[in-house]
Amino acid sequence: MPNETPLEELFLPGTGTIPPHLAGRGREQDYFNRCLRTLVQGRPIAQDMIVYGPRGNGKTALLRFLQKNIRREYRTVSSAWMTPDDIPSPQALLAEIAATGGLKVKKVSSGIDLKLFNVSVELEDGHVLNATQLIQKRCTSHPWVLIIDEAHMLEPKVAQVLLDASQKVRGGGKAFFLVLAGTPGLRNRMSMAGASFWSRSKKFPVMRLSPNASAEALVKPLQDFNITFAPGVVEDVVQRAQRYPFFIQLWGQALCTQIQRGEIIDGRHVQAVKKEVGEERDMMYVDRYNELRNAGYLGIARHLTHLFREKGPTIHEKILREEVEAVCAKEGKNGLETLLGLEDLGYVWRTQSNPIAYEAGIPGLMSYVANQLQKQNVGIEM
Repeated sequence: MPNETPLEELFLPGTGTIPPHLAGRGREQDYFNRCLRTLVQGRPIAQDMIVYGPRGNGKTALLRFLQKNIRREYRTVSSAWMTPDDIPSPQALLAEIAATGGLKVKKVSSGIDLKLFNVSVELEDGHVLNATQLIQKRCTSHPWVLIIDEAHMLEPKVAQVLLDASQKVRGGGKAFFLVLAGTPGLRNRMSMAGASFWSRSKKFPVMRLSPNASAEALVKPLQDFNITFAPGVVEDVVQRAQRYPFFIQLWGQALCTQIQRGEIIDGRHVQAVKKEVGEERDMMYVDRYNELRNAGYLGIARHLTHLFREKGPTIHEKILREEVEAVCAKEGKNGLETLLGLEDLGYVWRTQSNPIAYEAGIPGLMSYVANQLQKQNVGIEM
């Protein structure tokens, strides 16, 4: 059956929507579906799920795909989607959990003079429930999946209440599944919550795609429109996109403005959209540059640019941390917090092949920042 989506709306980069073809995330889908099958059978799952990785690699899109799969294939399972903005406090967390289950709340405890885990809600039926009891009630009629995006922004007290409740609910045999997604700073946020959730959960790092998955993300959606690539062209586009999911979607969107059903994409099309893609990419770089500046990271960014040129393309975690701490000591900053901040902003990434090594982050960002600093005469040599 032909795809009815207009070509110009096929690829929507940066929106967090499900891509036209979710490539390279089979492991995550397999685990999620195994857990759903367990929930449908009324049994508790062994491990909750953590999806983490730098921005632009498709975490939100993956979560939306997984939630869509619940609605399509597992209709007896209910699900809810939350972000830290929805649950800024433990009280807001409990109110939101109740609301997603259609439970009417009469009053939420203020938490004053109460232990953290005693925060509770009073329902209109008179029952007073803490977080564990409330989730258990949500799971009474249907298995429940709670998905929290941008979880690295959770307030530690909120994370503590939620993670403690998740452990107790699953330990009590209820069919509950918690899925968290966030940047690499999520691990530190879980540590701040004083919880062992990170070590007890099934973790999936979401990074750049393989060359084959990158090509698949472009080729498969266009097959529905009888659009193909001339020999070597898709490989050229993948190389230009540097296997970064956000850039792959940019290229897909731009190419779709140049072609019609039944066409063959060749080098002329690539050249025709190269400037457009570059401009869209640079707009993203501007945002990341401003975030680095606002966080006070431009000094350390300048230093790391030199460091990766001298020692790159990968640097051992110990060496990188020592370098960051040395620079931060001169600036009166915390070295570990700065490194985590740079990782969250995508300036550096842990490598896929070696988790104790780092590489330059968002493709091309380090060079862009270096160019901007050079223009401002702050000592970057290209």
